[in-house]
Amino acid sequence: MFKPMDIGVTTWSFGVPESKFEEILRTIKEDAQLQIIQIGAFGKLELTNKVQEKWLEALASYDLEVAATCVAFDGEDYSSIEAAIATVGFYDPQYFEIRFKHLCNMAELTSALGVTKLTTHLGFIPPETSGAKYQHMVDVTKRILDVLGEKGIHLGLEVGGLETAEDLLGFIQHVDRNNVMVNFDPANLVRTDIGDPIEALETLREHVKLVHLKDAILPAEEGLFGDMVALGQGAIQVGRFVGKLREIGYSGPLLIEGEGGYNTVEQVCNARDLLSSLL
Repeated sequence: MFKPMDIGVTTWSFGVPESKFEEILRTIKEDAQLQIIQIGAFGKLELTNKVQEKWLEALASYDLEVAATCVAFDGEDYSSIEAAIATVGFYDPQYFEIRFKHLCNMAELTSALGVTKLTTHLGFIPPETSGAKYQHMVDVTKRILDVLGEKGIHLGLEVGGLETAEDLLGFIQHVDRNNVMVNFDPANLVRTDIGDPIEALETLREHVKLVHLKDAILPAEEGLFGDMVALGQGAIQVGRFVGKLREIGYSGPLLIEGEGGYNTVEQVCNARDLLSSLL
């Protein structure tokens, strides 16, 4: 069992297709020399029973510790903030059923692994709490949480930079379920310049049960996402952030993430070594 602030990595960090799952695990175990992982399935790969069985066999073979699982969805568009609001997660009702099925398939695998955390980008949470879109997000989240709760799984809402920490906290309170948590990613806040990661971490502190570590720079212009960069070379102030995690008593792992597969093994190892030097 991993200890608080142990270092791990997400399986999607290397740009290797999910169909080569065993190769990803070998890279993590042998090249990156890490033991803790979060596994993800991102919509183009259907998590059939056959795929799940194959992944379970590979995980048993490499003896890696799975801290959490993750889903993202086919059709999500991060080319601009406007596009992300329209397409990410469950904000648009037309996407709900097919994405809900994908999430439920991952929940089956999560349960088979004995893992209790599943994370996702839920979708845009409007700041106006009285509108129909806000109520839609509350309703679908409750439905997801109730299904996951039957399996003993917590849903991690990833800080995505589309809403403020205060709005996310209010949403969690409106949803009013005991199996909701936060997957905190400071770089996503930097990428949209929506708030200081340290202040946001303080706001959400009691709900933060998982953390992604990547870095980013501020957006070049309004409406776009800032670029992702190697950990320690952006604006999240990684040393200050890790110190804040320690201050709030964070008890989960530090998961290096190369979103979009931009990280090489060397960059993951550099991030590992940087985090090690801060602990």
